[in-house]
Amino acid sequence: MATPEATPAVDPEIIDMVDQVRNRYGAHGLRQLIELATAEAEDTESALAALAEAN
Repeated sequence: MATPEATPAVDPEIIDMVDQVRNRYGAHGLRQLIELATAEAEDTESALAALAEAN
């Protein structure tokens, strides 16, 4: 994984979480994490956009 110095915008806790997934589940687990995180980000962005339109 990239060191925190190489990715200063990434919270160290997120880096640790990704390392834990990689160490426990390998590349397959990381791909699953990416898929889930992408879906969650899309849902969150949609909800925020709906809230912005409502205001």
